[in-house]
Amino acid sequence: MWGAIARFHVRDDLYLERGRIDTAALSPVGRLAAEYTYVENAFTTPLPEETLAVLNGKRMRRIDGLDTDFPQSTHRSGPRQDPPSALSSGIGDVHRNHGC
Repeated sequence: MWGAIARFHVRDDLYLERGRIDTAALSPVGRLAAEYTYVENAFTTPLPEETLAVLNGKRMRRIDGLDTDFPQSTHRSGPRQDPPSALSSGIGDVHRNHGC
């Protein structure tokens, strides 16, 4: 699914010179299919071949204690629950602002 961002909020202390945002201070939360992820890495391309070789075949680490070899989504049916860090990540949760 593709969508458009209607509104976002950034804490004043995260702004750098020329209106840029300190992305290393955000601790952003993303969504992958029915699961959430913390964005912990930033990079520019192209990546060095040595870096790609280290990452090749490596699975993401899980912080919820579930097995990393579990092939299916851990999504549970029921009411949607936002991850706790979405409230303190520095960026407002666009999904929660249904009226935007």
